[in-house]
Amino acid sequence: MSVRTLSEQVIVQAVEDLFDPATRAEAVDFFRGDGFHFFADVSGMNARDKGKLLVLLERLLSPEEQGPSVDAGEAKERPASGMPSLSLAALERLHVTRP
Repeated sequence: MSVRTLSEQVIVQAVEDLFDPATRAEAVDFFRGDGFHFFADVSGMNARDKGKLLVLLERLLSPEEQGPSVDAGEAKERPASGMPSLSLAALERLHVTRP
């Protein structure tokens, strides 16, 4: 496994952690701090890709600000928590792959 792949997996896990109430606070800290930028740089994401991912996550975590619609290509059906889950297609468009 390459360092790039490992870095991508760290980011994907942090995204998943955002949608688990038990790990959400730690994941938010990861994306707001230097951790995300470090792993994104190692995984080869450029500034535009990092910005796209952060904007997408912000929109998904703030559904009340977005209104009732979320693009079906960007998110799956809303789970019981009321927050949509990221689709694999959305992550792939941002050059983040899932193992």
